[in-house]
Amino acid sequence: MLRAMKLGGRTLGDRALRAGLALVCGAAMGLPRAAAAQDAKVAAEAVFEEGLRAFEAGDFATACPKLEAAVGLSRRESLGGLLLLAECQEKRGKVASAWALYREVASKAGRAGQADRESKAREGEARVAASFHRVAIRVPPDQARVPGLVVRRGNDVVPVEAFDVGLPADPGPLVISAEAEGHAPFRTTLEVPPGPGEASVEVKLVRSGPEAPLPGGDPAPPREPSPAESGGPGGWFYGGLVTAGVGVVCMGVSAGLALAAKGDYDDAVGRCPGGTCPTVDDKAAVDDARGLGDVATGVFVAGAVLGALGGVAIVIDLTSSSERESAATLRVSPGGLQLGGRY
Repeated sequence: MLRAMKLGGRTLGDRALRAGLALVCGAAMGLPRAAAAQDAKVAAEAVFEEGLRAFEAGDFATACPKLEAAVGLSRRESLGGLLLLAECQEKRGKVASAWALYREVASKAGRAGQADRESKAREGEARVAASFHRVAIRVPPDQARVPGLVVRRGNDVVPVEAFDVGLPADPGPLVISAEAEGHAPFRTTLEVPPGPGEASVEVKLVRSGPEAPLPGGDPAPPREPSPAESGGPGGWFYGGLVTAGVGVVCMGVSAGLALAAKGDYDDAVGRCPGGTCPTVDDKAAVDDARGLGDVATGVFVAGAVLGALGGVAIVIDLTSSSERESAATLRVSPGGLQLGGRY
């Protein structure tokens, strides 16, 4: 019994200890978050006060960015700050931004039961609803099916559901861009006029590649065709020309050697009447002349072979070039079949 109580006591004590540690750890973890939240609240109030002073002074160009920063620091939970920011944007002329803010305040105030703010926001929404331009981003079906397509309006990504829908836009330059893998990026700037109206921008993506148009619509510089594509002389032609030239030179050298060999042979034979040479030197002179004649013959044969090979290479290249020029091509086009080529 005592042992059970001790066990029970130790168990209860362990549970209490664990619960206490959990509370302490939880409080310790919550301290930084609470401190950060407090700092953000203090910063939001300070920035809001600066924005409010600029608003009351009529300096809306200074007031709106500060009020927007304060709203961001408060995580858009301050409905009073949101409502003042909407009024500031309206007075600044950014009626589309004001319209979106009035709608946000009206929705949040309605859920929070703040009837006065909801009513004021609804009035502001109705007041500016007919005073801004709407811009539709047209994305043709073939473009919308491009894998990885991302369309942006300024820095904001436009969802697929908003394609072809007129969205409110503030007066001034509006950048529309689109990108997708394997395509040249699309970018254009639309100058949105003040006042009501409608405008549209059509997204046009083109495949990137050596033959694709460059961004801005300019065609890519034409690529110079290779000799094989243009039908002109190719490598075989020039190689054959060089080979044949070497062969001609060799035959010319052989002719010179042959003349020299004949002259030496005639002189040597003249010193050997009846085919008998009186001295060893005379006999060596006859043999040297005959050897030089053999060399001339060998050089001539080599030159003739090289010339023939070069001629064959030139004929092959010219024949292939002629076939490329006269080759007909069959193409399928929207208007039907087209037969074309070079003749």
